[in-house]
Order: sequence, then structure tokens, then C-alpha cells
Amino acid sequence: MTIESQSSADPHYRREIDGLRAVAVLAVVAYHAGLPGVPGGYVGVDIFFVISGYLITAILLRQLDSGRFSLAGFWLRRARRILPALLALLAGCLMLALLVMMPDGLVSFGESLGAGLFVANFYFWRQAGDYFGDPAQSAPLLHLWSLAVEEQYYLLYPPVLALLWRLGRKGLVVALGAAALASLALCEAMSHLYPVANFFLLPTRAWELLAGALLAAGNVPARATRFSLIASNLLSLLGAALILAPIALLSEVSRFPGIAALPPVLGAMLLIALATPRTLAGRVLGHPAAVGVGLISYSLYLWHLPLLVLARMATASDRLPAALTATLIVTSFALAWASWRWIEQPFRRGLWSSRRFLAASAGVALFFLACIPTLRALDGLPGRFPPNVVALLDLRRATAEQARPCMLTAERAPSGNPACLRGDGGAIRFAFVGDSHAWAVAPAFDALLAARGARAMVATVSACAPVLDDILEIPDHGGCTSLHRRTLRFLLAHPEIDTVVLAARWPYYLERADFDNGEGGVERNPMPPLDRARRAAIGRAYGDLSRALLAAGRRVILVYPVPEAGWTVPDRLARRRAGWFEGEELSVARARVEARTRASVEALDRIGTHPNLLRLYPVDALCGAGGGTRCRLEYRGAPLYFDQHHLTALGARLALQNIVARYQAQWPD
Repeated sequence: MTIESQSSADPHYRREIDGLRAVAVLAVVAYHAGLPGVPGGYVGVDIFFVISGYLITAILLRQLDSGRFSLAGFWLRRARRILPALLALLAGCLMLALLVMMPDGLVSFGESLGAGLFVANFYFWRQAGDYFGDPAQSAPLLHLWSLAVEEQYYLLYPPVLALLWRLGRKGLVVALGAAALASLALCEAMSHLYPVANFFLLPTRAWELLAGALLAAGNVPARATRFSLIASNLLSLLGAALILAPIALLSEVSRFPGIAALPPVLGAMLLIALATPRTLAGRVLGHPAAVGVGLISYSLYLWHLPLLVLARMATASDRLPAALTATLIVTSFALAWASWRWIEQPFRRGLWSSRRFLAASAGVALFFLACIPTLRALDGLPGRFPPNVVALLDLRRATAEQARPCMLTAERAPSGNPACLRGDGGAIRFAFVGDSHAWAVAPAFDALLAARGARAMVATVSACAPVLDDILEIPDHGGCTSLHRRTLRFLLAHPEIDTVVLAARWPYYLERADFDNGEGGVERNPMPPLDRARRAAIGRAYGDLSRALLAAGRRVILVYPVPEAGWTVPDRLARRRAGWFEGEELSVARARVEARTRASVEALDRIGTHPNLLRLYPVDALCGAGGGTRCRLEYRGAPLYFDQHHLTALGARLALQNIVARYQAQWPD
């Protein structure tokens, strides 16, 4: 988000740049609001970076050329521009978070509150992970990552520019161009190797800021006035197309930034250089409505995402009703105008002395930093909610923590870890193999273990289907398929383990799409779509481990897909218990579940029949074997899931009923 702006009294002021800023911020707002037609609206941030690089460099070069450059003065002006509106936003978000957020969410929010001052990009890189995934989308201050990138740029760039300025304009342009190309090359490489770091960090974003800097250093807008009117119109319209096309065509699964970011960056450069009042693009961007939005764009950028995210938290729904979304967008504009009028403008014009301003800003910043240990020590202030609400959230957190040590890693081999054994005694004769869904269904087998006088080991790998083919290998996962191969070797070396339960979130690997329950619950774990050949290969791989175990004489219990919820079930139930909204028993449409699982069911069916193979169907129990139309997510007020798709112990027992009878009927010995 560019936080440099122009003054209309400045002789160098250009209305068209405020109009371009409006295009950028509207794209970002529309994207975060989930409006149709703008799946790549996040490129608005890249446009902001180009604008910021241009304006900052132009200002600094004018100061250097006139002998008025002062590093301390520059940083003070940046502080006056950035901090007042930002600190007001953080204060407002803290008050709203105390009303809306559950305890664990409030602890995380406190951490992001402190990081939001200067290092939000580092925080979200390390904590939230993927910008487009579920953890990130529940962070009201996620968008401050781009503000942190610019703040770090403002800290490092001016002294470097002052040194390069001594080379003369040609030398400066060469140096900035070389730096931009190096940053772009690094960005493209990192987009393959470390995509999350690539998205959030300054070194791989610097080329976008430097693209704007090159325009200023080369005095390109002034030189572009020599272009003919036809050439200026055509090139500026090309710039508009290079911006609008990525907004419409990119998506959350696009490899970005990298080469894919070149079109919007080049488009922004063309518009800055050529969109003057004599061109059509310049007249559109210079329209009073566009300029007005551009003037409030900083505050609009600050306010829109927290309102949308906190509303989703308040309703425990990932997809807001259209009327509520529209209301929140209008509210964002109103707050942005008020922030621009009564906070941004007065402080930029010198409200308070420099000493008083810096002292007050430091005091408020220290308060927000203190929120990190305070909210952590207070455990997110659970006293704000009734005990039965807090119990739901504790269930979610405790269950997730129990699962973590039972997931295999390169350092944690299958060996019958005592902490992850099930059953009260006897030999280890059963094994749970698969991803975290296999761990989640294990409680359903406790009665069978007791009846057989046996114990079971858990040998599961988080987010990794139980297949033996590398076709499902997930980048940066640490070789998950090899872990399942190692598990198979372990099982074959221990013939006393005669029964293996195979379970996984089968649709996740085959569909490569977010589950949308059609009622506001939308999971966000975007993955690149599969082509037909790869999809078919994965479907075939689903049977490899079962066949290998059956060929070795093992009994295999194959658990078919568990219906997904879409919502984080404990959170939604907690908000209902807290009285935030009324609702019937929580459930999802069976038709949605069957559409989601159809391809996976067909792939598992192709394994074929075998006397040592027993199939279990959670859909029949949770959705009704007689053709029920809804799949239950709670039972008498208790959650059957501890997140969006993992069963609780109660959910596992209800989903896999009559296991003892089914087992003994299949294998009466």
C-alpha cells in the first residue's frame, strides 16, 4: 500500500496518479470482499508499490538536486504520514477484537498488533504462512504486510539513493536498473523455492518499488510528453489493459509474485509515464471521483480488511451475505474519509510539534507492543465468554495439540510411540495409517481394540495421503510419500500387526479446490488444479498401499471420505452459544458432500473386492443411510468436528458405528 501521496498545492502534483491509486485500492477491496470478477485483485498492492517508488524517488531527487535533502526530515515526514492513521486503526481494531474474537484468536491478534507497527510482513510470513490460506484469512491485520515492506524500504532506500545520486543521473539509472533486475530474478527463483517468503519480504518485492524509481530517475514522464497523441493514447491504454487483465485472470493459485507480476507493474509504469490530461486514460484517471478515492486510499486500505475479517468472525461464516458485504464496504469508505479528513490531513499539516508528535506516537506504539505479552499472559481474556463457550474452544485447541506429536516426520519414524498408542493393553496388532484424518477416526476403534484385547499404533503423516507414488508429493513437505513407504516397510517387518486402518482426507488431494458448503462455510487452502492425466494417476495411486498390504496378508479397513464441514465447527457453535445468532442444528447439504467426494469414492471403489478388505462409509452414518439430505456437524449441541474437517472423538464414534459387529462379521476368527 503506497503511503506516499501528493499535495494538490505541489506544482508537481498529478491528479492521474491519485486516480491510479484509486484503481489499485478498489481492486484490493473488491478482492478481499470476495466480489466476482476480480480473482487477481491482490495485484493492486503491486501497483501501489510502483506508485510509491516513483513518488518517493521524485521527491528525494528534487531535494538532493536543490541541496535540501535531510534524512531525519524525510523520516519525520514519513512518520507523520504513516503513524496517525495506522495507530488509529490499531486502536479501533483492538476494541472490535475484544468484542468479537475468541480467546486464542485474541492472543494471535495481540501479536499481530505489535508486529503491525513495522514488521507485519515478517510476522505473517512466519505465523500465518500462505497469504491465501485459512490462517491468514482470519487475521484482521494481514494487509499491513505491504505497509511494513514500504516502511522497510523507506528506512533503507533514501541513504542508498543519496550515495548513488553522486554517480549522476545516468549512473543512477544504471544502478537502479541493475538492482531491479537482480530483485526480479531473485523473486522469480524464490517463487519456485520459497513462495511464502517471496510474497512477503522486501528483497523480492524491491523490484516493483524500483520500477517506479526508474521512472523518476530517468525523468520518464517529462520525456514522454514528446510522444505523439496517438502513441500516448495507445500506450496508456495498453498500460490499463496490463493492469485490468491480471485483476481478472490471476487467482489465488497463480505463482505470484514473479514473472506473473510483470504485467501490472509495466502497466502502472506506462500509466504513470503517459496517462496525462491529453490522453483518454489520463482523463479517466483524473476524474474527480477517481481522484477522491485516491486521496483516501491509504485509510481505505487500512480499514476495509479488518471490518471484513471481524465480520466473518462475528458471524462464524467465511462468506458474508451480499447486503452485509455492501454495508461493510460503505462503512470502510466512511471511516476512510473521516480518517483522511480528521487524522491524516491535520498531522501532515503540522498538528503538534515534532517532539510532541514523536513522544505521543512512541507512547501509543509501546502500548500496542505491550499487548503481546499482556494478552498472552491473560490467555486471550476467556472471562469475556460463558464457560460453556470457552469449553468448545478448549476442545479444538486441545485436540489439535494431541494430534501433533503423532504425526510422522523425517525424524519421527513409525515405531509404536507410547504417546500415540490406543488400547488399554495387549500386543500391538492394529495400525492407523494415512494423514491426520486417520488419527482423528482412531477413537471409533477403541471398542474393537478392547474386544480384541489389542492395542493400535498411529503412523500418520499430516496433509499426506497414504500413497506410494511420488505423484502426490507436496512441495516443502519433507518427503511425505517416502514416510508412507517407510511405514509400509515397518508394517511388513512386523507381521503381528495384522490389521491396518487406512483413512485420509481423500478429496483434498484429488479435487484441489476449497470446500464450499454453500451456506457461508468456505475453506481456503488453494492449490493448483490438476489436469486430467494427473488426476487419473492420483486416483490409481489411492489403491497402491491397500493392495500392497493385502498382498502381504494383512487385513485392511478402508475408511471412505469423511464429510467436510466448511465451517470451523467449534467456533460456529461457540458463537451460537454466546447468543450472537440463532440457528438450527448445524449441518451441511448431503448433495454438496457427495459432489465433493464423488471422484474419491470412485477411485477407492476401483481397488476392488478382497476377503481381507473391509470398507466403512462415514457418509452413511453422518448423513443418513436411508438417503438423508443433511449431514450433521453436531450432536445434541456437541461438535462432531474440531475444525473444518477433522472428526472429534464423538464424531468418529458416530461416523463409524458398529465397527465391532462389522469386523467380526467379516473376520469371525
